[in-house]
Amino acid sequence: MRGTYYTPTGTGNAFETAIPPGGVAWTGPKPDTSASVVGNFSGDADRNGGAYFSFNGNNQVMVTTDSNWDGVTTADALNQAANAFVKTYMQTGGNVQKAVDAANKVLRKMPGETKQNAGDEVKMRKVN
Repeated sequence: MRGTYYTPTGTGNAFETAIPPGGVAWTGPKPDTSASVVGNFSGDADRNGGAYFSFNGNNQVMVTTDSNWDGVTTADALNQAANAFVKTYMQTGGNVQKAVDAANKVLRKMPGETKQNAGDEVKMRKVN
């Protein structure tokens, strides 16, 4: 399979995934996660927050990107912010706030076409 597209309710079409015999797109439930930190570094991931996952752990944190008023964050900006987040998270022994701060520092420096990446922000929130 190439990847699975989940809707916030988990019941939508599995867009651009492997197609089973008969040509009908697979659908499925949201993925379960017990990870202490879950990150969704995709364009305007903050709109649905953690709705794409079923959280089944304790004291879990969701990290998302807010693409501001235009809903657009460049792929390069998302990639570099995610990289900064993971690198800092590992170097600080799992300090989520420092990792978020590092990702935001990268986003603030990212150029883009007219207003791309402007005001974009990585956010975190507790989900349970």
